[in-house]
Amino acid sequence: MVQASQSVNLTGGALNGSGTLALDRAGETGAFFTAAQASGSFTGVVRLQNSSTLSLSQLAAATQSVLAGSPLQLASGGRVLIDDSTRTLDHLDLAGGSLIVATNTAAGLPTPHVLATGTLSASGAGSEVWVADTLLAGLATAPATLNSHVFDADADTQAAIVRTSSLGAGLVAGTGLTVKNMRGRALTTATSAIEDAAGAKTGALHYGYTAVVTATGISLGWGVSAIESTTQLVDGLGVEITSAGSVDKTLGAQLTGTGGFTFTGGETMTLAHTGNDYQGATLITGSATVKAGVDNALGQTSALAIREGSAFDLNSRNQRVGALAIDDGGLLALGDRGDFTVSGVALFSGSNVLTGGTDSKLRLANSGSAAIRVSNTGFTGDVYLGDAASSYDLYLGNLSGLGDAGRVWLDGGSLLYLETGGTFAKALAGGAGTVLVGGDQDVLLTGNNSGFAGEGAEFEIGQNATLRAQNAAALGSALVGGTAGSTLSLERFSGTLGNRMTGQLALRVTGTSAVTLDRASSGFAGAIRIDAGSSLTLAAADAAGTAAVANGGLLEFAAAGALAGGAPAITNSGSLVISHSGTFAHAIANTGGVVELRTSGALEFGTALAAGTLVKTGAGVATLAAAQTHDGLTDIRAGTLAVSAANQLSARSEHRVAAGAVLSLGGFDQKVGHLRNDGLVNFVALGKTLTVASLSGTGAYAMDVNLATKETDRLVITGSATGSHTLQLTPIGGAPVNGDSFSLELVSIGSGDATFTAAPVDYGMDSYALQQGTADDPLTPSIQNWYFGRTAQSRAADAILLTAGVLSTDWHYSLDSLRLRMGELRGASAGAVPGNVWVRASAYHLSAGGSQLGAAFEQDTYAVTAGGDRSFALESGRLLVGGFIAMGRSERDHDHRGESSAGSIGAGVYATWLHHAGWYADLIARADRYDNELTARSDDGQVTRADYGSQAQGLSLEWGRRLRARGAFWFEPSAQAAVAWLNGESYETVNPLHRMTVRIGGGAGGQYRLQLRAGADLGAWQPYMKMGEVKSDTRGGVVHADGREFDPNFDGWRFETGAGVSYLIDPQS
Repeated sequence: MVQASQSVNLTGGALNGSGTLALDRAGETGAFFTAAQASGSFTGVVRLQNSSTLSLSQLAAATQSVLAGSPLQLASGGRVLIDDSTRTLDHLDLAGGSLIVATNTAAGLPTPHVLATGTLSASGAGSEVWVADTLLAGLATAPATLNSHVFDADADTQAAIVRTSSLGAGLVAGTGLTVKNMRGRALTTATSAIEDAAGAKTGALHYGYTAVVTATGISLGWGVSAIESTTQLVDGLGVEITSAGSVDKTLGAQLTGTGGFTFTGGETMTLAHTGNDYQGATLITGSATVKAGVDNALGQTSALAIREGSAFDLNSRNQRVGALAIDDGGLLALGDRGDFTVSGVALFSGSNVLTGGTDSKLRLANSGSAAIRVSNTGFTGDVYLGDAASSYDLYLGNLSGLGDAGRVWLDGGSLLYLETGGTFAKALAGGAGTVLVGGDQDVLLTGNNSGFAGEGAEFEIGQNATLRAQNAAALGSALVGGTAGSTLSLERFSGTLGNRMTGQLALRVTGTSAVTLDRASSGFAGAIRIDAGSSLTLAAADAAGTAAVANGGLLEFAAAGALAGGAPAITNSGSLVISHSGTFAHAIANTGGVVELRTSGALEFGTALAAGTLVKTGAGVATLAAAQTHDGLTDIRAGTLAVSAANQLSARSEHRVAAGAVLSLGGFDQKVGHLRNDGLVNFVALGKTLTVASLSGTGAYAMDVNLATKETDRLVITGSATGSHTLQLTPIGGAPVNGDSFSLELVSIGSGDATFTAAPVDYGMDSYALQQGTADDPLTPSIQNWYFGRTAQSRAADAILLTAGVLSTDWHYSLDSLRLRMGELRGASAGAVPGNVWVRASAYHLSAGGSQLGAAFEQDTYAVTAGGDRSFALESGRLLVGGFIAMGRSERDHDHRGESSAGSIGAGVYATWLHHAGWYADLIARADRYDNELTARSDDGQVTRADYGSQAQGLSLEWGRRLRARGAFWFEPSAQAAVAWLNGESYETVNPLHRMTVRIGGGAGGQYRLQLRAGADLGAWQPYMKMGEVKSDTRGGVVHADGREFDPNFDGWRFETGAGVSYLIDPQS
């Protein structure tokens, strides 16, 4: 609603919308609106109030345009001055304002101006008609109806003042309006006394000017204008009114006075004056029906009594009474939209004495009380108990006493007392009242009570009473309280219970319910029972207060502190789930039930279970903070179950660890019954023992071993062990004093065929592995047990020794480029060897099997050699002398467990003597610098790295003879002797567990070769083949590492063979 105090406040653009525009103190005018405002599409209500007057003679086009599509409502103080008979309104609504009727002087006689309106309605009571004195003087004061029945003497219609096409809501033909003069003052009337049968005066009839609503409008006349009662019903019948014998059954006269009225006569009579204001009591009896034609048709009656066979039809109007009493067989009918208020005591004595439609309202207020102990299923409207300023107490002895549809609103601290059991179907709403279930009663709520909410809304359950609900809406969010023996029963209930609980109430979750409590109930000290097939989730701190909890279904603790510390031990015969993080330490009396630790975070479980089953699910870590003694299963299905002290796992319990799950021993000794491990058991700290009665599964055990101190984690199986298991071993500390005599017992088995495997553990130059005991080995004497000892050389040792040992071989192989150059010179004719500059690239692959130096390896070598030589003629042949430089790189793969490389740069000189008879001698002197890098990866994930430089220098002498056969073929037997001197080096390896200092001593590597080459000179093409026997002999070069010495050499004989072809591009090069 928009309210404007002056017309100036309405300046602006077009007027739009559909609300109410109230013109307040706007004066007398006909131009409330401008043309610009009238150009809009306003379809709401224009209300005149507080001395705002529309003068028809001044009605401007813009204002009439706005009113053409909008009702004009006359509220208190709002007026229409009918001073022009040519103007029309679309809709006039009487709501407590006044019609001012002026004289039409143009008609010659004193006749009124007449307002024409499409619809005439009344949305409120108290409207009046103010008439000019000249018009009143023209009305006959002795009409023919004056001496008729009072119902007929109140409807004289001499002069029309309003003509309408139709009557709207709130008006019926016969409705009376109070008539006053032009200044709004009361008119003098004639009276006659009303006496009872004994001649005592009970009231008076007032005769005067009347304004009566007819089917076509409003007309002025003369007749009975008011009936006044001066006698209370306690003194008699007051003024008795009956329509018996009348033609008109509508009473348009005003009912007024301090007394009361009795309506009787067996007929239906309509009370239609808009200003009825009598204050006494009302009695409807004698099978009469009183129908309200207007709001407050019974005035301000202090009490309404309806006797058997009689009725009050509110007819969708409004009415307020003091007390109310309806006898059995009486009827209070509110109609579709009636609004009936009782401000005192109400008594409903029979069934179906109250009816009303969906939009009807029964209001009980002003600190009164009512008792309804019969059903009123014909009432489907709303009931309002109390208001913001007062309360009301309603006692229901029949749960259908207010009908089974609609709502009951509680306000002002009101009370709805359910005295009996059964189904209460009406909805509850409001935020300041109490619904009390009487002692020993059982009540089921089926309405949608979601509107019953707020700090002042409460359900109170009496002693030994039960309040039942089947859905969250049935209880709203009101407080629920009770005494010892009272029960809140949730049946087939699915969802969140939005109520706080208090007192000694017992909460029962039953009938396949799934309930969540997400509000704190710190004052709740009763009990909670979860039946089999139902579940309860506690999702807030203090959600269960200090209640005694008995679980036979599914109970989930989804929030820390959901049950206060002062609560008794939880009795659990069902499934109890703890899904929150933080701490849980409440006592649990587990009687065959399951306790599930379903956390995705970190949970400390401080409860000791003496019976039942313990289950761990969820991806998080649950840590035991109390010793368990239960004899049921301990089932670790997901995440980690950890302990925080020795022997916290139950020695009587079978423990299962599923694939992907972890049992963490926390660094403490533990004893369990049977262990079925398909996941991981983590010992966490060194020197701990897990003792199990028996073992099965295919899981892993994370254990620490200290090679230096011989401390280790141990798995002891006192009974039978089956399955295939893996030990994940982590070395701690230094190397053993004597690896050859080192042995640690990791697994001890009483009996069975279980097998255990573990990845070798590398430490320094040695590798340690797990092996089953053998009777003939004093280090591993028991065939039932599994031991950890030295078994091989470590991957790091392989890389260190191979890198050092292969250096001599690489140096000897690097001579190949020079030997090939010299071979080319020998293959040329004497006149074609003047010497020249040359470049040769070479590559070779070396594949070596496992040896005393370690694992097999693959090596690829790439080199480039460039040189120049000069030829000198001798008497017996020629001599060529030259020099060279070389660069190369070798890359090795150590059996896919590491790699090493050596980059080299070198230089040297050479000479070859060629005799005319085919004899030759080659001499080479060479020096090289190597940059070595190595990386080794052990089976247990360790990585060892190192890099260092080294030098080598040496001599090679080869002699032989080239023999030419018939044609282009030739043969060349030869012998070679070469020696390389390797300088010593020291370096340090990098490893997170153990760093080693490696010292390589200087040494010499000799190589001796007997070889036969054969080939053919076919012009530019020169195919050849060779074979030879090679002897390697190394002196020195000892590797010192990890306190021990190693001899890294490839000494021995090898056979070489090969074939190839050369193509001569330029004979001069």
